[in-house]
Amino acid sequence: MVAPGARLDIGPRGGLYETVGNPGITVLWSPTVRTLSFAAMAYHGYKRTGSGWWALLWAMFGSAAPVLAVPIAVAQGFAKRKGRK
Repeated sequence: MVAPGARLDIGPRGGLYETVGNPGITVLWSPTVRTLSFAAMAYHGYKRTGSGWWALLWAMFGSAAPVLAVPIAVAQGFAKRKGRK
């Protein structure tokens, strides 16, 4: 979600920067953060379901929206097996 009045810019290294109001204030989704989130969410998705497809979906979600994916994974119990019926 982008803050009202904010704009998104691609940084010099491909990171996504959200500029809010004053151009000096930015929120950085650096490639490093996205890569770490990708790896952590892939691990979470695989350990939770045992499925490579879910691992891939979680990894893509983690890379695209680390601010959303990580809290959701923690709320689910990071890398804890999903309950079976």
